[in-house]
Amino acid sequence: MKIRLYLFAGLAEAMGGNSLDMELSETTLDVGALIQKLSQHYPASEKAIRHAMVVVNKVYTGPDYQIKEDDEVALIPPLSGG
Repeated sequence: MKIRLYLFAGLAEAMGGNSLDMELSETTLDVGALIQKLSQHYPASEKAIRHAMVVVNKVYTGPDYQIKEDDEVALIPPLSGG
């Protein structure tokens, strides 16, 4: 399964760019499993990945949402500042 992952703020810097094209062996994957995979692959960013809001095809989702082939997934880390 192919998905495009969009990254913002510190996640984009830590993970090497504003977007990643991912090829996964699964045919479907829930958001929680994707977060787990990304946390393992990018351990230095695990905290930010686990606290990020996940948007699939421009809709905010929860951990049980099923990601499908060619979905666009965005990780939006928590914002801080004033």
